[in-house]
Amino acid sequence: MKHKDKSKDQLVKESAEIRKQLAELQERKTKMIEEVLKENEQKYLTVLKQSNDNIFLMDEETRRILEANEALQNLLGYSAEEIKGLTIYDFVAHPPEDIDKRIEQILREKRSFLGERRYRRKDGSIVDVEVNIGLIVHRDKKVLCVVSRDISERKHAEETLRNSEEMYRALVRTSPEAIVVSDLEGRITAVSEYAYELYNCESSKDLLGKSSFELIAPEDQERAMMNLKKTLKHGVSRNIEYTLLKKDGTRYLAELNVALIKDTNEKPKAFISTIRDITESKKVGEALRESENKYKTLTENINVAIYRNTVEPKGRFIEANSAMIKMFGYKSKQEFLSINVADLYQDPEDRKKFNEKMLRDGYVKNEELKLKRKDGSPFTGSVSAVAVKDKNGDVEYYDGIIDDITERKRTEQIQLVLFNISNAVNTTTDLDELFEVIRKYLSTIVDTTNFYIAIYNEEDYTISLPYFVDEKDKFTVLPAGKTLTSYVIRSGKPLFARDDEIRKMAQDGKVELEIIGAPSKVWLGVPLVVGNEVIGALVVQSYTDPNLYDEKDLGILKFVSGQIGTAIERRLAQDELKKSLEKLLRTLEGTVNALASATEKRDPYTAGHQQRVTRLACAIAKEMKLSEEQIEGIRVAGILHDIGKIYVAAEILNKPIKLSDIEMSLVRTHAQVGYDILKTVEFVFPVAQVVLQHHERLNGSGYPQGFKGEEILLESKILGVSDVVEAMCSHRPYRPAHGTDKALAEIIEQRGILYDPAVVDTCVKLFREGKFKFE
Repeated sequence: MKHKDKSKDQLVKESAEIRKQLAELQERKTKMIEEVLKENEQKYLTVLKQSNDNIFLMDEETRRILEANEALQNLLGYSAEEIKGLTIYDFVAHPPEDIDKRIEQILREKRSFLGERRYRRKDGSIVDVEVNIGLIVHRDKKVLCVVSRDISERKHAEETLRNSEEMYRALVRTSPEAIVVSDLEGRITAVSEYAYELYNCESSKDLLGKSSFELIAPEDQERAMMNLKKTLKHGVSRNIEYTLLKKDGTRYLAELNVALIKDTNEKPKAFISTIRDITESKKVGEALRESENKYKTLTENINVAIYRNTVEPKGRFIEANSAMIKMFGYKSKQEFLSINVADLYQDPEDRKKFNEKMLRDGYVKNEELKLKRKDGSPFTGSVSAVAVKDKNGDVEYYDGIIDDITERKRTEQIQLVLFNISNAVNTTTDLDELFEVIRKYLSTIVDTTNFYIAIYNEEDYTISLPYFVDEKDKFTVLPAGKTLTSYVIRSGKPLFARDDEIRKMAQDGKVELEIIGAPSKVWLGVPLVVGNEVIGALVVQSYTDPNLYDEKDLGILKFVSGQIGTAIERRLAQDELKKSLEKLLRTLEGTVNALASATEKRDPYTAGHQQRVTRLACAIAKEMKLSEEQIEGIRVAGILHDIGKIYVAAEILNKPIKLSDIEMSLVRTHAQVGYDILKTVEFVFPVAQVVLQHHERLNGSGYPQGFKGEEILLESKILGVSDVVEAMCSHRPYRPAHGTDKALAEIIEQRGILYDPAVVDTCVKLFREGKFKFE
């Protein structure tokens, strides 16, 4: 062989050359591979960076992110630094075991995975993605490449579509109108459930393929064909009424709306119709029209004002009945509808408040408003109204009624005034005060500027007690003795002459008077009667025109005159009663003093005792701020507290030595005896009880009943302390006087035991402050 001829050295040299060439070739190959890999990696990085898809590389073992493009960063909301520190578990919103199971399957089967997953963003929100996971080599290492695409909008669109389709099916299924789809020839291709129910068949099979014209009554078919051609031209036909047929031939009235369905090329494809049975609604409509006619007839003949108006600030009337037009004094409906609602209010603010309440509550009921007529004359209306809204819930107009309650309000006001006058008559005894109250009330219901009451002597018509109230001081108050003929009827005769005809005219008629020396005025007058005697006149200045008087004005004055007469009569009776009472009290006082004097004459050693006890008891009561009635009762009881001693023998009362037990028991009977004497006398104060208890003591050691504490009257406690103090300060046949100091020491020592603490303290205070001393 040829190489055998070569030398060994030559062979070694050639072998080395070959190895060198192989090394150079391997080096060039390695460089080419590195350049290709570098170029491929550069292309990959370019794709990774520029791709709109979300791409990241993940270590197959640690599941940590190695590389991620900007699209993924934007999708998840992480920065480049943050995202490289994440694992797939940190943002894939699926259980870790599901993630591991899927990755292990990819590694095991060495094939890609395509499916839908959910990512969790940094802010916690969820996004739906479609992912493609494959195994690649990156930098001499196998890694997982995950490419994902945000499909949230697609998912939302699919969900919306599903919901829309479901809503459409529900709408067709539940629609109160039948839905029918037909081709351009009129053959039925689809129907809703209600369509075959309306046709009165069991299923859609009875309708599918049938000509829609077969469902229309013969007399309406030609018109239906014409309307269908119009629908082809215009795209829709609305509210067409046909007589339709059911499966059994029954006829019914229906309303159809037909629309043209077009394909994607805008070419006519089919018709869709909605059918509504209006048989019953037609009947209701006829009944409603009949009812509206009856309503119009009623509203035009009723006395209550009925209206409809718009809601803007000034308002405009849409409708009004005859009573409304008449109430506000307009001549015609046309004239009335040309004005603004606000023109009828006395105060524009009332209109504003009314509108605010209507808009807030939707209605008003019996709202009292001050309104005015065309001529400006005021009246009070009771308004009830409701806000009528359109289909959007916005107020469209107001419907309401108005009742003129001016007279009713005046009647109520008159009743209240007359009640207040009657109440004043029953509670006021001062005539001047009463007449001022009457004038104040009368001025609110009678158009009066002056009010005059004259009580006069009927013999010569001289005024003996004038009451003349004139706030504006237009006229001079006539002095007592001024003749009533200063007030004359136009005939020149006195207001209340003896002549029966003139008296009747003054009492029952409308009287025009004038005051001499003053401008002519129009007056309304009635006589003032006490018992059956006319003692004066009640007169008010009223309207300038006597023809404007009505019976109510006269009736009011007659009532008030009667009330004044009652008040005067009561006052006279009270004066008489007061005189009789004063006389009776003087008689009673004389009797009391006579009884006290008779008692003292039987016991000359205690003469003046009852008077001195009474003075001290009244002083204590006054210092304790008891009422005048209580003090008067104590005074009478003090004078009579020992009247029972009239039944005790004079020898015992005047005995100069200490009394025996039997004699003392006889003396102690005087409290009970005094009560027995006085209990039949009708004092205005319980004098008999005070006398009975004036020897009772707080601890029950007193007599005659052994009362304790609160069982004893306060007046008796006061009288008891006064009795003890006076007795100790006075001389007795069996002992000399002890003096004031010992008397006060005694009651202080027994304070709270025998005697009331408050009474003791007051008595001591009177003596020590020098406010009281025995004479």
